[in-house]
Amino acid sequence: MFHSRKKSLLTDRELEEIKQAAEDKRKYLEIIQAVIGRMSACSDATRAGTVTFLIAIFSYMATQNNRYEASHLLSGKLCFGYLIFIVIMWHLSAYYLRQSRLFRQLYAHVIKIKYPDKIDFSLLTKEYESRVHSCIRIMFSRSLYPIYVFCVLITLLAGPFLSYFSKFFCALCSGLIKF
Repeated sequence: MFHSRKKSLLTDRELEEIKQAAEDKRKYLEIIQAVIGRMSACSDATRAGTVTFLIAIFSYMATQNNRYEASHLLSGKLCFGYLIFIVIMWHLSAYYLRQSRLFRQLYAHVIKIKYPDKIDFSLLTKEYESRVHSCIRIMFSRSLYPIYVFCVLITLLAGPFLSYFSKFFCALCSGLIKF
């Protein structure tokens, strides 16, 4: 009996090239996902660092003892310095968040490409900048402004309070005043 073999439309070499192109696309998407994850982690780290530094500054100001004659002046400089620090970290966090959004646009673009051989494997996001808000606008997004506005308000309200009542806090912490 004669067995006929159906000829495939693609040769083995062409089929292997298609598989390799699909694998390359998958690896490219993994790289983009890793970049998005790193940018989001950096944005989260700046927020956490800002709050941690706020706690450290106020802990220092609350435990100041009378070694400094002008402790209120020192505390005022710390508060002013911390306000500058907040603005810098706020902008940095917005920058990382913006980069994350740009790479999400790149990821969405690569997903839509049907033919993997058309991928250029570039990590440049310049063509997506018009689709993503500016850093200033992202600074006032729902995910960033509550944290940083809270830090600014606490610094403006609690900073002068701590510098004025540092003697009371030191006496309270050392156990001289008991309730």
